[in-house]
Amino acid sequence: MSRAGLAALVLLAACGDALKRPTSNQARLSGTVYLGGFDQRGDPLPGATVQARAVGGDVLATTTSADGGSYALQFDAAPSTRLVLSVVSPHLAPQYRTLTVGPKADVSLSLALEPLEDFECSDGRCLNPSDELTLDNVSEDLAGASRTFDAPTELFGFSGLETLRPLAVGYFELFPAPPRDAGTLDDGGVIPEDDAGLDDAGTIDPTFDAGPPRLSLRVPFPEWRRLEDAVAGNGQVDVPLLTFDSARASWDKRLTGHLETESGLTIAEAALPKVRAGDFSGGVVAVADAPVTGFWALALPAQSPGCIQGTVDAAGKPGEGATLSFENAEAVTVGSDGTFCASAPIGAGGASSTPALSYAGATYQLPMVTLPTAAGSCGGACAQAGTLKLSSELVTQLSTCELTGRALDAAGNPLAQAVVQAFDESVPGASFNNLCGKLGTRCALSSTTDDQGAFSLKVPLFRGLTVSALAVTERDGVVESSRSGSVRLPRCPTGPLDVPLPRGRDKVEVAVKLEGNTIRWLPNRPAQAVRVFDVDGVVKWEVVSGLGLPSPFSYGLLPSGAQQTVPESGSPPALATGDQVSLVLDGTGADGYQFSGSGQAVVP
Repeated sequence: MSRAGLAALVLLAACGDALKRPTSNQARLSGTVYLGGFDQRGDPLPGATVQARAVGGDVLATTTSADGGSYALQFDAAPSTRLVLSVVSPHLAPQYRTLTVGPKADVSLSLALEPLEDFECSDGRCLNPSDELTLDNVSEDLAGASRTFDAPTELFGFSGLETLRPLAVGYFELFPAPPRDAGTLDDGGVIPEDDAGLDDAGTIDPTFDAGPPRLSLRVPFPEWRRLEDAVAGNGQVDVPLLTFDSARASWDKRLTGHLETESGLTIAEAALPKVRAGDFSGGVVAVADAPVTGFWALALPAQSPGCIQGTVDAAGKPGEGATLSFENAEAVTVGSDGTFCASAPIGAGGASSTPALSYAGATYQLPMVTLPTAAGSCGGACAQAGTLKLSSELVTQLSTCELTGRALDAAGNPLAQAVVQAFDESVPGASFNNLCGKLGTRCALSSTTDDQGAFSLKVPLFRGLTVSALAVTERDGVVESSRSGSVRLPRCPTGPLDVPLPRGRDKVEVAVKLEGNTIRWLPNRPAQAVRVFDVDGVVKWEVVSGLGLPSPFSYGLLPSGAQQTVPESGSPPALATGDQVSLVLDGTGADGYQFSGSGQAVVP
């Protein structure tokens, strides 16, 4: 054959095999670590520790993210090596991703770490500033930080959550409190090393006189309808509380907690129907002793997932090393024969999903695949995907998504001056810079709503967006009011998007009025406790109610469903001049938002 003919044959072969192919038999993980939260969302995070560890086994590789947030891990991996990727950085909630890899796997995995809020600690009680996670019985030698999450959006892809129905998820850590007589930090700005009652696993030393902290984790109003009683017949509502084991990449039932109102009253079993119907003013908090730090979740078992098996054809060759996953399911690597078997959510009525697939560092946009209609597992009954063919035309391209929409409260009312942001944490940092510029000026990741609650954004889109909104509103009679919410979008919407803000809290001003023996207050919301003190500060009457005390009611007369705690029996002494009536509002309104406040009045 002539040289010209040979050259033509080589050119033809190259055109027919235009796919980028693995160049190493090792497994490779790479991506970008970003900051989350509202203040710096989308900023690259340098210095984060990124580690791949075989589930239940040895560390495979460790690195730190570079100045631009990028990281890369490369290591030998036997076929079907299940590992957990951990990303950890100080004062940020860690993230964990589980996937199965093998030789030639080359996976792009970027993610964001959410900032923690410092506890406000006093007299053994540490309160999260958002008032959604509280620790009681904390040693004065400890300080800490925490965060609560909207699991479907803020913990999307977190290891193990796809097999659960999380109702409330929180994270807390404890560390040595700065010495009171030696300043707060050492010369390097670091808290001095001291175990302060914590062992290497984060277990709280039980030798503290105070014992393990008592965790209170608020259950968001939209999740009340899914609450179940784990132990029937004991007079309270018991719930399972799970902790995350990072070594095994699994959520394990740690203990059984119970439900209380915002003010600490145990919720009776008989009240559960009212709670699930949203007709309960006392608020709902899961409470239990917390012997270890880290992630805690009130979570129920989910329906067993299904599975899908098939073959990946990479331009006529087995797609060994390709890594494939379905929405919110663990990724798996294709074997040397090109076959795969992956977990997948169960669909109904022919529902379908687009699998995400990485091959030799590139991501491919595949056709829709019909989801399984019943539970299944690899080696058993699996739905069939057939052959998935890769071609250069299917390589996913980073695109721009222009979002418009409104931020709405729980009643559907527009929220003005809400901060709305959207970010796709799967976007590699270099691709983000190419599209938006190093300073991000060609994109608009954040916007403030106008008087009609409207916003517009221009954001990079790769595999899916999380849109979050936060509003701090001003209203008469309310000291502070906040609303928040987020939605997860697998693709750019084709029309205006409504972003609901179902979570929030109102700190209200309470005005108490006395008319003879009648006690009334505004705003007219149920009170959790009413106390009457004499001029010496001694409690002469106290009533509490998990269902809430109505306004107005009469001194000395017990409202329906209330409990008198002082005096233990009989009627209280009559009101006298100088007595102080004090009441506490702390619960959840019919709109689903928490409220709190207190007020006093003196008997003339």
